[in-house]
Amino acid sequence: MPTQTINDIPEPTVTEISKSNQYHCWAELIGYPCCAPNNKKVYDHDSYGDWGFNFKTNEWCGITAYEEPVNANEECWSEIYGYPCCKGCTVYETDSDGKWGYEHNQWCGIPSYC
Repeated sequence: MPTQTINDIPEPTVTEISKSNQYHCWAELIGYPCCAPNNKKVYDHDSYGDWGFNFKTNEWCGITAYEEPVNANEECWSEIYGYPCCKGCTVYETDSDGKWGYEHNQWCGIPSYC
């Protein structure tokens, strides 16, 4: 489990998210936009997936669709340690229990689908 650190952690920015899927593709998990449905030409491939390019915005975009995990509503692994599951996928620490994030002024477990 994470221990208290002396590093200052920035205040989280609260963003309202609709009840629809938070992410539409895997690229959004790492800060890039999804490619438009008609943009299917692969310009690069890495460990994340296939990359397209949006020439209108001069940005890389993710092609492979992100699917909401089936078990997203099941118990999160960190709950057995008294910590909630993170809503996002930003990892601040990793230990033998798993990957840890920090949201709403508390530690949380990074979901397995991140």
